[in-house]
Amino acid sequence: AGPGEYRTPRNILAADDGSVSVIDAELSRISKFSPDGKFESSFSASPLVGGLGRPAVRTREGNFVLSMLGVSRDEAGFSVAVIAPGGKRLGMLE
Repeated sequence: AGPGEYRTPRNILAADDGSVSVIDAELSRISKFSPDGKFESSFSASPLVGGLGRPAVRTREGNFVLSMLGVSRDEAGFSVAVIAPGGKRLGMLE
């Protein structure tokens, strides 16, 4: 469960620059690897608990668009969130 490791990879997303991001459902973390497979960075995706492992894409800008479960009464059900590298939620698709 350390940097560059994962337990339950659910999504593997390739970027235009050849890097690869692995979304780990169990660790609630997104890890980035260089085109040659070396670990570069990771960030917690804990606000998305319950949503990791569902459909996801990476935009040309490097953001992630993830299908997730709502984590509060106001977000009950499924939502689609736009998440910046680093984990900040940029918005929701409505």
